[in-house]
Amino acid sequence: MPRLWRSFGSALALSIGVVLVAVTSVPGAHAATALVMGGTGQPDPNKVPGYLDAVSRLYLNQAAACAVATCQVHGTVTPEEFSPFFTGGMTFGDSVATGLGMLDADVRRYLGHDGAPLVVFGNSQSATVATAEKRILAADPTVAADSLQFVLIGNPNRPNGGFLQRFYPITIPVVDYLPTTSPADTGGPVTTDISFQYDIASDFPTYPLNALAMLNTLIGIGIHGSYTTTRDGYSESDLLAAINDPDNRQIVGNTTYVTIPTRVLPLAQAIRDTGHTLGLSAFTTPVADLLEPTLRVLVELGYHRTVGYGAQNSFGLIPAANPVKVVGDLITAAGEGINNAVRGGTPRPAPPPVEARVPTSSPELPAAQRDLVTEQVATPPAVQATTDTAHRSEDTRDTNGTRDTKRQPAETQSHSDASPPGSPGDASARRGQDQSAGNDAQPGRAEATADTPAGSDSRPTHASAPDHDASAGAA
Repeated sequence: MPRLWRSFGSALALSIGVVLVAVTSVPGAHAATALVMGGTGQPDPNKVPGYLDAVSRLYLNQAAACAVATCQVHGTVTPEEFSPFFTGGMTFGDSVATGLGMLDADVRRYLGHDGAPLVVFGNSQSATVATAEKRILAADPTVAADSLQFVLIGNPNRPNGGFLQRFYPITIPVVDYLPTTSPADTGGPVTTDISFQYDIASDFPTYPLNALAMLNTLIGIGIHGSYTTTRDGYSESDLLAAINDPDNRQIVGNTTYVTIPTRVLPLAQAIRDTGHTLGLSAFTTPVADLLEPTLRVLVELGYHRTVGYGAQNSFGLIPAANPVKVVGDLITAAGEGINNAVRGGTPRPAPPPVEARVPTSSPELPAAQRDLVTEQVATPPAVQATTDTAHRSEDTRDTNGTRDTKRQPAETQSHSDASPPGSPGDASARRGQDQSAGNDAQPGRAEATADTPAGSDSRPTHASAPDHDASAGAA
């Protein structure tokens, strides 16, 4: 009998094990799945430390299906090569074509399992792959568009701003890639397209003859690789607020275009960094503060912001600018620059919050209590004795009618942050960042502490993410 029970127990354990393996080897019932690709030079996102986790925290929540705890994140392997510039092997065009086949195979594998939604995430080159896949799926009558969602960052195929789309309809030399017209905005899967302002891949100047705009983009090339690392100087909480700020969003059909204002103009930061290197920060920092608002106006002349981000907009030669408006903007910018230089730093606007924040000041106290707190806290004991002696002398003089020494309660002041940044086309709403003499920041970056989003239960779970904490950006 004991032997029989042991045999039965072994068989039961084996059966449970087989069931568990079967369950974990296929997508879970009704569980949303996110297929995440890396950027150029990141063929296997599963091997990039912290990448999948950063993508989940910062960007996948833009897809409704992944804003819940049941989202399963899978890294999709694609070539992500770019010969002869960044990697060996395939040219950009060949890499995209090969990656498209690999992504499509993964999409077909996960699509339609028990009605579970599917999210496709593309970064830089893989955003081009995802854009091509979106066109294929949109034209496939067997695919239910409402079961698919796309999230793209640093997209070279953004219709107005994408580096590749600026060349349409010309085949780009060396890159070996022929850009097509913009993806259908009124049909196909729901898409969120996110870009930092002045990203060389997704916010390239419309007018390349504007030397300042081109130079600013080249100096700020590091912005493109910061989406999952330094986030262009944003903290995680501020980045999420900026992404959800209505002023930074344009909705065209089924696509939402998000353009996040840069906090520091790369050109101005280059002046500050040069001064720091040469030990001349006391001189170069005020100069950068003075020039930054004006430089922003001149750089923005290299862009056609009045055209929506969903409209195909190739390179142009002469900007269609209103001379009267430009002169007015320059006058306003000059005044702001003088004010910033005199005050010792360019104010950095903070994105508006999307949730309740902790108040920056305590509730107002009654006058009597405020006076008591001021005397007990603000005045050190050693100073208090001297102050009391002085008050007795003053009271003596008061009895002679020589002066009125009625003491006023100390007033406390609270300072709020500067107004939030507006759309990238509004030069006055995005003026720079707090700078002091001797600013040691790197170009276009501000040191920020990564904020852990509240409500950890709502974060996506990872099916194949490595156990690393550091994030890595796309090349």
